[in-house]
Parts: sequence; structure tokens; C-alpha cells
Amino acid sequence: MSKLLASQVIFANNIGMLVRYIFESGFFCTFGEAYRSPEQESIAAKMSLVVGDSQHCKRLAIDLNLYSLDGVDLTDPQAYKEFGDYWKSLNPANKFGGDFEEIDNNHFEMCPIYKANFKSMVDYISKNFGIEKIEEEK
Repeated sequence: MSKLLASQVIFANNIGMLVRYIFESGFFCTFGEAYRSPEQESIAAKMSLVVGDSQHCKRLAIDLNLYSLDGVDLTDPQAYKEFGDYWKSLNPANKFGGDFEEIDNNHFEMCPIYKANFKSMVDYISKNFGIEKIEEEK
């Protein structure tokens, strides 16, 4: 398994836990943007809508739209804070857009494991998924 794939496995598992936490907390959410193709990234960059190396292109980011139980779209930064804090608690490589310089409250991402602590990620994958062989990128 490549490091990128290992990161994507952990990310998908963490997103599942975040969505469950959101629902258990008395809210619901829908998925916004997840994967962004290189072509979409290029267009967004030309329009100054994104900055640099988006984790969306690596399948390591998602935008979640948060709603109250009566269907009100929650856009207030405070509505997302609890979920951002929970997201960051799941894995040291998780980042919340509400903490960014240019705030992006509905953005949840994970740094690839080659940028994070590799040994802790291998231990996490081994413990939770039974996968022990993670190969270096070529």
C-alpha cells in the first residue's frame, strides 16, 4: 500500500466518524466538494479561488455542509467549531479550515502521512485496518 493510499484510507475512516458525530450531536450534513481534478484546480487557481497545493486533488479533503434538524443551512463559524475540534482530535494530521488564515469553515482535510509522523500513521493503520505493509512512493 502506498503512503498516499494509506492516507486516503485513514481520511475516509475519519470522515465517517466525523459525519456520525455530527448526526449524533443533533445536526446533519451533506457532502460538498471532495475530489478536485487537476483541471478544476487549474481553473480555480486562475480565478484565485484556491491557494497552492489542495488536498482535494489528493482525495484528502472534503467540504461538509452543516444543517440544523429543521433544515437551516448553518454558515456561522461557531456552528462548525465543535466539529472542527472533534476532527482535529481524531488524528494529528487532520486540519480544519476554520483555523486557516482564510477561514473555510466547512473544509476538513488531512495532511498525507509523508508529511506527518510516519510511524504513528503505520501503527494506526495496522491497529485499525490490519494493514502493515506501506511502501515508499516511487
